[in-house]
Amino acid sequence: MRQSSSCSIDAVDATGQTSPTTAIPSTLDRALTLHKAGQLDQAQTLYQELLHHEPEYPDAQQLLGALLCQRGEYAQALPLLQRACQQMPHHRDAWLNLAKAQRSLAQHPNALATVLVWLERHPQDVDALVLQGRCLRTLGRDNEARQAFESALLHAPQSPEAMLQLADLLQTSAPAEAMALYRAVLNHSPNRESALSGLAMLHKARGELEPARQLLERALAVQPERLATHTNLGNVLVELLQLQPALEHYQRALALDPKNSGTQINLGNALRLLGRTEEARAMLLQCLGSGGEISFVCNNLGILESEVCNHKLATAYYCRALEHDPDQADVWANLGSSQLALGERAAARQSYGRALDLQSDSSVARFGLANVDLLEGRWAQGWQNYELRWMGSQQAGRRVVRPYLPWPQWLGQAPIPGQSIFVFHEQGFGDTLHFMRFLPLLAQQFGRVVFVCQPSLVRLARASLGHRIEVVSSDQGVVIAQNSRFDWQVPLLSLPLALGVAPPPFGQAKAVTGSYLRVPAADPAAPLQVGLCWAGNSEHSADALRSVPLAHFDSLFKLPGVQWHALVHGAGCPDPRLHDALHGAQDFADTAQRVRALDLIISVDTAMAHLAAGMGKPVWLLNRFAPDWRWGFEGEHCVWYPSLRQFRQPAPGQWEPVLQAVEQALCDWQTL
Repeated sequence: MRQSSSCSIDAVDATGQTSPTTAIPSTLDRALTLHKAGQLDQAQTLYQELLHHEPEYPDAQQLLGALLCQRGEYAQALPLLQRACQQMPHHRDAWLNLAKAQRSLAQHPNALATVLVWLERHPQDVDALVLQGRCLRTLGRDNEARQAFESALLHAPQSPEAMLQLADLLQTSAPAEAMALYRAVLNHSPNRESALSGLAMLHKARGELEPARQLLERALAVQPERLATHTNLGNVLVELLQLQPALEHYQRALALDPKNSGTQINLGNALRLLGRTEEARAMLLQCLGSGGEISFVCNNLGILESEVCNHKLATAYYCRALEHDPDQADVWANLGSSQLALGERAAARQSYGRALDLQSDSSVARFGLANVDLLEGRWAQGWQNYELRWMGSQQAGRRVVRPYLPWPQWLGQAPIPGQSIFVFHEQGFGDTLHFMRFLPLLAQQFGRVVFVCQPSLVRLARASLGHRIEVVSSDQGVVIAQNSRFDWQVPLLSLPLALGVAPPPFGQAKAVTGSYLRVPAADPAAPLQVGLCWAGNSEHSADALRSVPLAHFDSLFKLPGVQWHALVHGAGCPDPRLHDALHGAQDFADTAQRVRALDLIISVDTAMAHLAAGMGKPVWLLNRFAPDWRWGFEGEHCVWYPSLRQFRQPAPGQWEPVLQAVEQALCDWQTL
């Protein structure tokens, strides 16, 4: 809801009503001229001199009251305007200014009563109808407010103020109608700040972030010191992952109101997203200590701790937030995510359910349930809720960003022969390697399949998928999308939903597909060559949980008859017992060529495991206690890769039992 500023009183108009005394009108004219010129101090002095000589002079009362309202001094204006209305019952400005003063003093029933008195005499007064609607809306009588705004537009169809107020009212209930009204206002007044901001928020709600950014920047050009606009633009920039500019707008907002707890929280979150964790924590704790809303601040502290994998502390913050306000759907959803990260599936499902009871369209809760369902092999409902990853995957600033494409998403409908489909990658390398197995099924149904993937995967994908699928890099995909027309589009990780994929239950040996990349020929004469990937991308939100410190592998490195090869990009050989298998590798095709020469790959949950298992190589996956959904929650086998064997932590953080089991398995391998 757009809020009125404290100086929302309309421009003062001359009334033409004067006292019969000759000197007084002359002084009033001079005061009014100064008033209109913005010289408020001089005008106020003259109005006060007039009232000193003639205390009940109604014109001076009304005009001084209006001037005081302009200055935000509503309590001082109120008695002046009340006396002016008593003496001039037909004076329009006196009545409307009185209603506005009462509204600014939160005397909302009185303000409504005042404007209704005027409307009884002048039922077609457009400004009065708009003011009536604003009073009704403040009192929560939205249906009556809408009638008032629509009545104003009936009498003045092009009234910008009536259109603007109605648009504000309809933002949630009728966003398409509100958008049309904002655009109509801007056609009349292109620099109307409130219309620019309102329209921007509608675009943001629809996920159209770039138009929202442009509109908010225009709004700031009109009113550069408006706190709400800096805040809203910062929020949009966070969604666009433009974190440093977002931080700067939050800092501007905080400079305008240093004690604003909402701005402190936004600033803390921006610092968190920039990786400045200690600064972010300090800002949020400062806000908590200075009386910020406990439930809101604790929720954000929980988000911060969850992102550094401190899920027990995060859970404590979420519970503290719920103690103060148990009806916050977003906090219940966040609590569920931390519980799931701790392996507490039943508790997580309960928390997600509570969130959905409070807010049935909570994307975070539905996406969280998707992870629980997929982890437990409930494929149909899991794939359906997994579509909420675009808005519910993680907190703002770390969400999966969906590109805008003008074609409908394919959901499994039988295509017309010869139709085309545009498939685009999302998330990480491992996700692409995992799900590209389904692309050949599209080639059986569509006349043209274009697959856009990360540049370093292009050569491998082309070699693996064959000539019926056009594989292009991300930058080429942008050009194709802008200059070609397709019948359908589909995100890569939505293919299981569209194709109705239902793998066998976790723990069974049978996999959903066999190898689909490249399976190298074995070299029985070579010594046992083992590739080791002990860490993934350090920027991954769960990397601290999935990666294993290299020192933990010391006993494995001492095993005789094993040659170890480092398979961590950019890590080189931090241990002299490792050979750098990836030296000179430029992309995943190069990496695959190095992997094909190895007998076994031991890897944490990262793209290397998907690459090697997709090639049919034996892979031993070192998996954390609360795994990603695709690995299931128990058992050694994997429904996605028949050559992959899982070694699971028995409790959070316990890698020693995992590596002991791997050491025994390696010894068994050598005796075969």
